[in-house]
Amino acid sequence: HATSKISFRIVIADDIKADVAEFKVNSIGLTNLYAHGTLTPSYDGSETLLTWSGQSTDKDYICTPDKSYLLLPQTLRDAAQLTLDYSITFKSGGTVFTYEGGKPVESATYTYSYPTASVQLNTLKVTGSGAALTQWEANHHYIYTIRLTAKRIEFTGQVVEWGAEDTWEGDVKDI
Repeated sequence: HATSKISFRIVIADDIKADVAEFKVNSIGLTNLYAHGTLTPSYDGSETLLTWSGQSTDKDYICTPDKSYLLLPQTLRDAAQLTLDYSITFKSGGTVFTYEGGKPVESATYTYSYPTASVQLNTLKVTGSGAALTQWEANHHYIYTIRLTAKRIEFTGQVVEWGAEDTWEGDVKDI
């Protein structure tokens, strides 16, 4: 494949109790990515080689955890960001408390909506190796895991071959 495959996984840690708090992911965004480039095929006598050049034009993408995206292979610049727009609903004794914009709403339900959490894409560590994931190569599948814990949000990356199965071994919970 001439493109890079990008997908997302949302994981809720065991330290978040469903009867106390509920997370809702409104959107996952990729910002400041290259959207155009030139693909040049060449044949070396035994195989066809594909080379990308001239990547340009910043583009933002809104993504969901249940889909894979085919994007331009590229070196991830400092401006490239992964963003998470989410909210948390707190429950107490059967009553739901909702906070909007950091302030309680005058009703029986309260949800705290954070604007976004974001991370610079080229600083994410590859699961297992600790190396920074600084580029997307053609014919590779990049899986970004967003792990929600009671104290923080963790972002990691995983690189697998295009057709390889996802090797995640933790609990993935619907949110």
